[in-house]
Amino acid sequence: MIKAVVFDFDGTLADSYDIVLNFLLDRAGKQRSDITDEEYIRLKNMPMRSIATEVGLRHWQLVPTYFAGRRYMTKHLQQTPPFAGTEQLLRSLYEQNVPVYIVSSNSTKNIKRFLKHYSLKQYVKKSYGGAGWFGKQRALRKLAQRYRLQLVTTAYVGDEVRDVVAARIARMIPIAVSWGFSDDEQMQRAEPDYWIHSVDELQKLLIKKSR
Repeated sequence: MIKAVVFDFDGTLADSYDIVLNFLLDRAGKQRSDITDEEYIRLKNMPMRSIATEVGLRHWQLVPTYFAGRRYMTKHLQQTPPFAGTEQLLRSLYEQNVPVYIVSSNSTKNIKRFLKHYSLKQYVKKSYGGAGWFGKQRALRKLAQRYRLQLVTTAYVGDEVRDVVAARIARMIPIAVSWGFSDDEQMQRAEPDYWIHSVDELQKLLIKKSR
């Protein structure tokens, strides 16, 4: 049974691929025209850190790029829409009295502005940003402690292998979605409890498991 749901943000709720890609290309001194349509699709199936290195950024550049990226997204928030069906998904959980939280490497300020801009704020109990590229399990555990969530009945929904890993370490239910920054083969090897391919499918699963 699922009694609470924690969502990742970028690539799970927010369709931020184009914003992220344009930013990383700019940091690497490149433009969108420098990559082919085939490369565009290939990069989309990679985690964000892998995209960064693929476009030419060095490993020592990743941490400053991470913080610069959050500032970049603040300026381009209106170009980052929620995935189709997100409002209905969050509303259905709210109506079922299933508390919803967000834990993300993006900034709390960006998440809150996004929720307010797209009229989603009322459906989310609390948002936590700054969880980092290097593991979210600590933030998930702190969230569970603060709100007295039972780990075995709390799901963490994310689009990257590291989200599945963090959920397992935190002893939450790992749910993976395929529409964000995911590598299908790596995700399948990570063996999430559920591997979801549409927002509608995710909504049906969460509502069914919450009853």
